[in-house]
Amino acid sequence: LHADALDEARNALACDVVPSVQFAHSWRTTCMRAFGAAAAAPSLVHSMSGRHRHHGAHHGAPAVGHLASHLPQIRRAAATDVPVSHLARKGRAAEPLLLGHTIEALWHSGEPERWGLSGLLEQYAQRGFPLVDQGAARGPSHVRMRLVDYAAYMRTFHEAVEVGEIGEIGEMGSGGWGAEEPLYLFDGAAPDELWDDFRGLEHFEAHDLLDEATEWLRARTGTHSAQPNEATDDLLDVRRWLVVGPRGSGSRWHVDPFGTSAWNLCVSGRRLWCLMPPDTRFPPEVADAAEPDDLSAARYGRSINAPPAAAWFAAHCSSTAAHAEMLWAEQLAGDVVYVPRGWWHCTLNLETSVALTQNLVLRADGASAYRQLAEALGQARTHEALKAVLHQRHCEQDS
Repeated sequence: LHADALDEARNALACDVVPSVQFAHSWRTTCMRAFGAAAAAPSLVHSMSGRHRHHGAHHGAPAVGHLASHLPQIRRAAATDVPVSHLARKGRAAEPLLLGHTIEALWHSGEPERWGLSGLLEQYAQRGFPLVDQGAARGPSHVRMRLVDYAAYMRTFHEAVEVGEIGEIGEMGSGGWGAEEPLYLFDGAAPDELWDDFRGLEHFEAHDLLDEATEWLRARTGTHSAQPNEATDDLLDVRRWLVVGPRGSGSRWHVDPFGTSAWNLCVSGRRLWCLMPPDTRFPPEVADAAEPDDLSAARYGRSINAPPAAAWFAAHCSSTAAHAEMLWAEQLAGDVVYVPRGWWHCTLNLETSVALTQNLVLRADGASAYRQLAEALGQARTHEALKAVLHQRHCEQDS
């Protein structure tokens, strides 16, 4: 680790920090040095240098955000003015929304800085978090790293980009490297204290059948959760996520599983979104995986191949490259993006960002989600609970 990155972590923590991983230019060489050659197998970490297309020079993430501001935007609404009919309509899919919030009002403590990167470091520096490598040959793969090591990696990654060792978005580095796709922190078991401090988003919770399914399970069994199974994570156990990543990281194109919608809150930083409607077969450069991940296909119904977010935005974030069906948004701290079921979406962090996201099943989408859960691997508990909730609602309507 660079000495100043380690000093920064020590200052944030007011304690001695001993890094367990030293970043060595790319994640392939880093893992080989830290864990041995076996760790560099394609199933764990792969070299990104051959996976990025050279799309021509680009001036980086901030410039991409500026270009996107001139493209068709997601509808904006105040947090206090969410159209209820927008969330409850039947017959056709709702459209995405961007809701502006006062970030302090979203936390019981009134201290959103507790959940930015510095605040997370102060509280959880030594805790291990799961990081996803989205480009592994057989589908996304995961490693775990202490938060202090990940923070130092992000700092070092930025420095490597700034001095040209690693290419900026759409560029090649001095050593012939393309813009390496950073590992992305994506944690479905985030600290309870975070969620306890979060007030929630009432306009979504009032329409969420999964909340009702959770209460049904709790009343029936005394608990709403089972021990998570690594191969078959149940939706009711794993539907809330903490997401952290450096500039240039992001989520590749995907559709949320099981007919769910989602909200996504930017806690700190700045993020760029692009979305396409449910009747889109595939966004540009996205296709069914040539070698499908059988487990992903069983869990989610499909296995797709999509380019890294940074490379995709660099190639398509212009009036000439963008499709008419695409909607764009720049998300700032406190903003919530609502993604209705079936909508394709891709995100890019324009700076180091922390976000929270949660999947939900709106009342209007209950039947669709029920059918998809019936066919999914490892979703028996959620399917049973949602069936009970839908039956109860049907009986109430008939009475």
